[in-house]
Amino acid sequence: MCVCDVHAQGDPYAIYNLGFMYLKGLFVKQNYTEAKRLFTQAAEKGFAPGWNGLGVMYWHGQGLPVNYTAAVEMFKKGAAANQSDSLFNLAALHVTGEHVEKNETLGT
Repeated sequence: MCVCDVHAQGDPYAIYNLGFMYLKGLFVKQNYTEAKRLFTQAAEKGFAPGWNGLGVMYWHGQGLPVNYTAAVEMFKKGAAANQSDSLFNLAALHVTGEHVEKNETLGT
């Protein structure tokens, strides 16, 4: 079964993975618009890594304008579900003070 078939059935993990493939251009033509759509769909289905994918896109300006406020918002949504990449990215922003209040004790 192709990931595209599973995506058609609405599996949020497959939807996220397809979004990641579009984000990176893995076996498909890179398409940030499609990546954003798929990450949003996965996140709205309760798959927290979708929030992290959106946060990364805002953080690095991948197909979206760089927007650190939106990136933090997406990472916080993922972190609320204890999603490890979102927690890491949110902490990385706070430790460096990159466009957020510097807080080296966050989470201790």
